Amino acid sequence: MVSGRTLSQAVTEAILDRIRAGEYRPGDRLSTEKGLMEQFGVGRNVVREAVQGLVAMGLVDVRPGRGAVVIGVDTSRAMDPGTVAALLLDQTVDDRTEDASQQVTMEWSGQQPGASYTVRDGDETHDVQADDQGVVRYAFAPGEKHRVTLVDGDAAGFVLDTDVPENLAVGAPVTVSSSGLANDRFGTSFATDGARFSTDPSMGWSSDSQLSADHAEWISLDLGAAKTVGRVDLLPRNYDGRDIGKGFPSAFTIETSLDGVAWAPAVAQTGYVQPTTFDVPSFTFDAREARYVRVTGTSLRQTDGGYRMQLAEVEVFGPPA
Repeated sequence: MVSGRTLSQAVTEAILDRIRAGEYRPGDRLSTEKGLMEQFGVGRNVVREAVQGLVAMGLVDVRPGRGAVVIGVDTSRAMDPGTVAALLLDQTVDDRTEDASQQVTMEWSGQQPGASYTVRDGDETHDVQADDQGVVRYAFAPGEKHRVTLVDGDAAGFVLDTDVPENLAVGAPVTVSSSGLANDRFGTSFATDGARFSTDPSMGWSSDSQLSADHAEWISLDLGAAKTVGRVDLLPRNYDGRDIGKGFPSAFTIETSLDGVAWAPAVAQTGYVQPTTFDVPSFTFDAREARYVRVTGTSLRQTDGGYRMQLAEVEVFGPPA
């Protein structure tokens, strides 16, 4: 995993080194967002900020349908990533869209987890709070140009006191009770691909059976070997702040197993309120050895034309320190 002042600056520097070394030449495409996440062991927000930094340096252009393309190799004239990070705290967004209900969400990573900050949007100021990973978010309705500034943000980055815990489920094989929708944006592998939010190519997993009545659906992860586990995070469907929590089960259980046959209960929830914010539903339980983790929705919500269970990502961690 990349470490340093901020993850995004470290990723920017790593890609910049590859451009300097000639590994990337003008016209070359960078790896996909998912590919960069896997290469550097970081999340989607970090990759996006790193690419933004390269765009600000004039080395990369993001083109619809082509991704991030290298357009220059004169790295001697490029600003250092720290300077770029400072500039990215102050951004102008011109987001005019025909969909007036579509919300725009700005994100700044590398801030102090749980700390309060001020966002200036034009002449207005708004109080915001960083989440437990140091990400600050500010949302606004589109339709006009916004100059948005994280007034007291830390461009150098805040270093967490402890390492971010390892998600044991990244890339884990998945089996499910059912899967599918009338598009290719939902799939079983998307539930463990490391994308913590829904994106165009990776919305997550959705069940697709018995749509006319409430029923049970399940998703099971194979960690590859017995590991000590004590926490499961269920990331709800969340497309840039829209459709948050659609398809999140209202009742569910979490179980673990060593052999995929005998299951031990870990968590049971009933009457669970639909998530509607960026907060991640996280569930801890007594530490135990397990190779398999299964989440069963025992009562579902109606979405996309029927009763479905939908999750953007399932994460598994060791017991809390």
